Amino acid sequence: MGDYVIIAPCYNEELVIAKFLNQLEQKLINTNACFEVVIVNDSSVDTTADILDSFEFSSENFQLHHILLDYNMGHQEAIRQGLQYTTGILSKDIKGVIVMDSDGEDDPDAIRLLLKI
Repeated sequence: MGDYVIIAPCYNEELVIAKFLNQLEQKLINTNACFEVVIVNDSSVDTTADILDSFEFSSENFQLHHILLDYNMGHQEAIRQGLQYTTGILSKDIKGVIVMDSDGEDDPDAIRLLLKI
């Protein structure tokens, strides 16, 4: 179980999703915190789901959860689905939840500043 949960909705992000996940790990690996990364796939029609299903973090401090929505619900509903998943399944020992975009718009370095880690 992680110290923090990062929820990131995505839709058709095959070109950037692996880069996003690698950047998260690279920027946060030296924090000594654990992260549960919940990617809410808003029913992508490209290869995003395949990329997520085969992706593995190199550090044991990061766990990936891929939620594939049955149909496209939109950005805000994807976030809500991620929050619902988090409170329903990952609710033990969580210090905080961070929501960010998976398309590279949000800088993973901001997490360190936000959490002061």
